[in-house]
Amino acid sequence: MPHDKKERQLNVVLVEDDEEYIKTFRGILEHKGITVAIILKSVEEVEKALNEAMLASIHAVFVDGNLSPDSSGGSDGVFVAHKIKEKHPNIVIIGNSSNSFSDPTAIDYDFSKRIRLSYEESEVFLREGIYNLVEEKAETMS
Repeated sequence: MPHDKKERQLNVVLVEDDEEYIKTFRGILEHKGITVAIILKSVEEVEKALNEAMLASIHAVFVDGNLSPDSSGGSDGVFVAHKIKEKHPNIVIIGNSSNSFSDPTAIDYDFSKRIRLSYEESEVFLREGIYNLVEEKAETMS
């Protein structure tokens, strides 16, 4: 991967069921130059995407913990994260939920905790941290 982060295009997936959050977070990511290539809103949509090889050009996936109104405890997100990791071990999986992920082994990075960081620290992660995670993952996979 090129070293100049600004020249690189990152393609990410949002796994999220909240329409307002999708709209807001997508805008933030795209403002940072990160392409939201796919939005998946349920466990079923993720499974379909995995079966249809839709994630081939994806660098990172942001996964919400609860993907249905009756879900709690983050079990949906943990399940989805493990499924993605199993099929695409090269994709960086970022937990992005209102609470920390219950199973840290399912994800590469818990951005949920980053909600507690300052605005500036969150900005740095979205501007540089994602690129660094993708580079590190690529190095360990080669």
